Amino acid sequence: MDLNELKTLDFQTIGLASLGTRMVIFLFVIVLIVGAVIYFDTLPQRDELAQKQRQESSLLETIEAKQRLAANLKAYQDQLKEMQARFGELLRQLPNKSEAENLIIDVAQTSLKNGLKNKQIQPGQEIKHTFYAEMPYTLTLEGTYNQLAKFISDTANLPRIVTLHNPTIRPEKGDKPDMKSPPLVMTIVTKRQMTHNQPFAHKKKIRSAKWILVLVPATLMLSGCANNMSDLTQKVDQILARPGGKIEPIPEMKPLPKFSYVETKDRTPFEPAVTQTANKGSGITPDMNRPKEPLEMYPLDALSMKGVLERKGTTYALVRDGDGVIHEIQVGNYMGLNYGKVVKITPDKITLEEIVPDGQGGWRKQTAIVQQNATK
Repeated sequence: MDLNELKTLDFQTIGLASLGTRMVIFLFVIVLIVGAVIYFDTLPQRDELAQKQRQESSLLETIEAKQRLAANLKAYQDQLKEMQARFGELLRQLPNKSEAENLIIDVAQTSLKNGLKNKQIQPGQEIKHTFYAEMPYTLTLEGTYNQLAKFISDTANLPRIVTLHNPTIRPEKGDKPDMKSPPLVMTIVTKRQMTHNQPFAHKKKIRSAKWILVLVPATLMLSGCANNMSDLTQKVDQILARPGGKIEPIPEMKPLPKFSYVETKDRTPFEPAVTQTANKGSGITPDMNRPKEPLEMYPLDALSMKGVLERKGTTYALVRDGDGVIHEIQVGNYMGLNYGKVVKITPDKITLEEIVPDGQGGWRKQTAIVQQNATK
């Protein structure tokens, strides 16, 4: 056999070719057939095998998860019964429709008992939920701060569930601003919850988890591509034979403590903070017309003293503000939010004289110090 013979080979007279040439052609055809079998048959089967192996691992994990549930099925069923009993106790705290009609009357009577004036009671639209319905009412009440607070406290302690939402309180228009306890008007939404006869959407028939443990292994066995499933079956049997573990207990429902408002002699938020006649003769007052200096935009704890320098006999302090900018100040400058005037500068601190409210309608002076801080 030579190359010229292969070049001039005619497939119509291939039977007349030399033995060597026919052997080369035969081997080429064999390699071509083997390659086609590998490409079109073996490789797809290898891919399918890898996919089945991944599916097998996933199904085994599913079996383990379902086995833990099935092994504790009796404990979960007992726990479910307990939760249903607790839930029933909570539902019994909701009034039925006939009792709910009187509940808003109880709320109104609670307001009258606390000396409030019912200016308006406006019903809203009933809202139905899965297993209960709520009826909102917008109440407009008039009274003192303590009366309103006591009404909220007493309403929260009613035997039936009533919730209060979105309170707004404002002084009554036309009243004198200097009254010790000015009348207030509160608008608040009260919602009374009640049961209704719609079936519970969440109530479903409990199916035994054991059916899952029957179907999953069957699927797993059918998905295998080997005839001998003894190893896989043994592994599944080992998983199913595992004992059940501990299940998480039902959280204990601790009753919320009841709170009853008790009136005190403390100032209410709607009373004047100071008396109008106190400390009028002290003579201390800040200069409101003085232009603010740059360091008066920062509280003292945002300022740090970095050092001192002297220029023509005047001592200056270097102060870093909250934005990292260095300022030169001297005696007579101002810094801080309390009209703080610099009265003394030493190498280690700046002494300020601030003017602050005295809590009685006047002003008082106090001393503040800004220490040198090389690291801040």
